[in-house]
Amino acid sequence: MNDDLHDPHALAGAHAAHALPYVERLLFEDHLRECPGCEAEVRRLRETLAALADAAAVPPPATLRARLLTAATLPSGPPADVPAGCPAEAWR
Repeated sequence: MNDDLHDPHALAGAHAAHALPYVERLLFEDHLRECPGCEAEVRRLRETLAALADAAAVPPPATLRARLLTAATLPSGPPADVPAGCPAEAWR
């Protein structure tokens, strides 16, 4: 747990965000079994992270699916600003 080995309480936020490396996660989970304060903190932080994710989620425009399906059926070719005769490798 690098410098936080001596204070595992400092890792609650990283653990809640699933940001700990594997070994540090295992060590912190051992600590969680013995520390109700950290367990409660991780639970609160995960609830907060979930609320933030829900608040930041924006539904796509209703027309997006139709536009994507239409674009997928169009013939592909070089962009309009590619000079005639330009090899495909140059613009792909």
